[in-house]
Amino acid sequence: TYADQEGSPSCTPAEPGWFVEGEGGSEPKKCERGTYTNAEGQSSCRGAEPGYFVASAGATEEKACAPGKFSGPAATACDDCLAGSYAGETGQSTCDLATAGHYVKNKGATKETPCAEGFYAPSSGADECIPCALGTYADAKKQSSCKPASRGWFVDKEGASQPKKCERGTYTSDEGQSSCLDAQAGYYV
Repeated sequence: TYADQEGSPSCTPAEPGWFVEGEGGSEPKKCERGTYTNAEGQSSCRGAEPGYFVASAGATEEKACAPGKFSGPAATACDDCLAGSYAGETGQSTCDLATAGHYVKNKGATKETPCAEGFYAPSSGADECIPCALGTYADAKKQSSCKPASRGWFVDKEGASQPKKCERGTYTSDEGQSSCLDAQAGYYV
């Protein structure tokens, strides 16, 4: 409360969005950006909670960050989640990293996207999926790694979703091959 005139018989409570510092105050002060009061007669302002913000001075409430955005304490605005992360709900204080096998390409995203067949994301926080290398494939979405082609099979292009079987008269002796070898003269496969 404050007395705006000397000798005033009573004090006036500060309105919501305003506060009076200490005892004997003669005028209220507006809460700064990032802070607010939602009741009369306050001696200080509250900082916005993480996941919320207060954009203007003299505010009476904090507002939740929109999906795709986050904030720390006493924020005056919310920040976009960076590529590789997302915020699916309002009022988030941090962004969630894309999980392995998923990616988030753009900033300000509200969800993660699964990697397509033939692609993978080995760890969390990916902003793109990586095509499977020669000799490997991913036959399902959401993969965190690619499978090597089995013996007798090969993968001859990047980003493959299926291996190919070696033709009659050809073979692979190891896993993860990108081509088949011809059987030597005098041998058959």
